Amino acid sequence: MPKLYIANCTKHDQIVFFRLDFDQEGKSVTQIGKMPKQQDIPRGRQRQIGGDQPMPTIDSIVEQLRPFGLIGVADVARMTKMAAYVFDVDRPVSAEVMRRVHAFNDGVAVMAGKVRRQQAAVAVNDQVQKLVDQLAAAANVPLPEPLDTGKPAVEFEQIEQSENGEKRIEEAYVIDREAPQQPPPEARPRRRKAA
Repeated sequence: MPKLYIANCTKHDQIVFFRLDFDQEGKSVTQIGKMPKQQDIPRGRQRQIGGDQPMPTIDSIVEQLRPFGLIGVADVARMTKMAAYVFDVDRPVSAEVMRRVHAFNDGVAVMAGKVRRQQAAVAVNDQVQKLVDQLAAAANVPLPEPLDTGKPAVEFEQIEQSENGEKRIEEAYVIDREAPQQPPPEARPRRRKAA
């Protein structure tokens, strides 16, 4: 019987929950009133899930876990978003595939963090502007319309380095109200060229 291996490509220990919708002969069985099965998968590791099972059960487990970031080894080359788990049938997921997915996930997280900091810089500037307007109105001080605040800068600095050893965050964003509005860039990591 085939075996399903699932690798955890996150930075956290995970517990996956799944149902066994088929018996050992591949016939559909009801799971009404039954608790789901569960399997722990430590970060950076993999486990065989559900024991030796017929292919319909493996297909069912895969479909149950896809919404939670499960992709197949064959899909790794076409990844466009983070993947929490990678599966393979009848053989463990290779260490190289796990490293590739982990590196891709790191790149997506770095780009998403950059976009969030850019959006936070604009939001902080807007809040400061609203506060100045409210204080001026409360003090009955007329402000020129629009108030010329120049091009304020919002800075971000990482106080503590994490145990992951990533590049330290030290960024500044200049808020330019005259700049054309653009949608934020997609949080997509850059692909490295093969050496």
